[in-house]
Amino acid sequence: MALEAEELELPDFLNNSSEEEIHEKMLSNLPEDIDIVVTHESLTDRAKAVRPNAVHYSVSNFLEGEQYDAIIEKIRETRQG
Repeated sequence: MALEAEELELPDFLNNSSEEEIHEKMLSNLPEDIDIVVTHESLTDRAKAVRPNAVHYSVSNFLEGEQYDAIIEKIRETRQG
């Protein structure tokens, strides 16, 4: 049985950025050069095993927007140094 990925509403700064690429991928298909991986908390260990050099963020509920806001804030802080 195949699962269809639900489209998530991205924040404006990601939707409008020419520098950002957002993709939904199966863990087995994560590119080697991926920078950031966001997974459900039940899949984080598997994602880390597949791409240990990426920065990993976990969410407990894909529908809870506050979790994405926190991830976006962490990314912004990291980029600002």
